[in-house]
Amino acid sequence: MCLTRPILDMASIQKVVQFLLYADERDFAVPDKDIPYEKRLAQGIEAISSRLKESYSDKTELDNAFSDLFQALDCYAEVYMEIGIKSGIKLYSQIMAKEDFKD
Repeated sequence: MCLTRPILDMASIQKVVQFLLYADERDFAVPDKDIPYEKRLAQGIEAISSRLKESYSDKTELDNAFSDLFQALDCYAEVYMEIGIKSGIKLYSQIMAKEDFKD
């Protein structure tokens, strides 16, 4: 099954409208939204760093674990960025297809 299909199927103007009309305030809640990105990222690294250090006493193994972790995170970031861009393009094309937005 394609990972992106369910996500792209949900990317519609009608779904956005329904979400904006019927979503609860809690649906918009972003944890730690007032904390700068740099600090949020540092907190995430600190949390996993302490757990990895407990599990890997050997420096080489610890470095390899961090390398694997960052490689996986990079892959996730890349995939979700692409999905976000594709969803944005799909929504944009739906908006531009509406008569209200044509000159």
